[in-house]
Amino acid sequence: FRPLVSMSWGYDLIFDAPRGRLWQWAPRFTLRRSAALVGDSAIIRQLAVSYLKQAARIHEKASQPAEQADVLDDLAEVYYWIEDFTQASTYYKDALEIYRQRGDRQGEASCLRSLGDVHLPLAEYQLSERYYERALELYRSLRSRLDMAVCLRSLGDVSRLQDNYLEAETKYKSALGMFREMKDELGEATCLQSLADNALNQGQYDAALRRFEEAIEIYRKHGNLLGEGNCLRGLGDAYRIQGDYFTARTFFEQALER
Repeated sequence: FRPLVSMSWGYDLIFDAPRGRLWQWAPRFTLRRSAALVGDSAIIRQLAVSYLKQAARIHEKASQPAEQADVLDDLAEVYYWIEDFTQASTYYKDALEIYRQRGDRQGEASCLRSLGDVHLPLAEYQLSERYYERALELYRSLRSRLDMAVCLRSLGDVSRLQDNYLEAETKYKSALGMFREMKDELGEATCLQSLADNALNQGQYDAALRRFEEAIEIYRKHGNLLGEGNCLRGLGDAYRIQGDYFTARTFFEQALER
């Protein structure tokens, strides 16, 4: 069993680390035995960014481009999760340039896909699509089927968000088939959920209900409460839109419990 690091302990771990060797050993010992570090304190974000920037400079001065690119990629991810998409894009592009210079096609493809992720919430759909397609092309050349499936699902999101539902369905189904071939059940569940959302957007309520229920079964099997909760909310939306408010409320309440 690997417990989560609590928020207050997580803050202490990072804030006290510079105080000496013992304080550095304690965080290292704890984090290696933990599943995650959680916290909502601004100091955690600030220190994480500060340490990553220091690491990037050190690797640059030491002429270690591979390590520098990896740190820049990590830094971009931090900015992505705090929704600073401008900074995330900047650091992903910096990492991308180094990966290309080194001929690291896996790193290049990963950055391209991440840039697609960055531009999607900004509703910059054409730009996002271009990044995903370039990533998909590279993943095909690398024969990385898992990453191909993820890109196809993301391209489906781009199409759905632009109301191109038939195109989205085709991409989701292609990704679904690949996840099933690889026996990746959580990947399968995310595609089923996406297909359900796509059907719901078109007013195809029976299809949406069926897909949400299929996804829920898989999420429950794997103990994925977030995925299950999102699908339960989707079921609630489907019944609410049809005017069945009592059933909708039941599913919304179940979603709140997850």
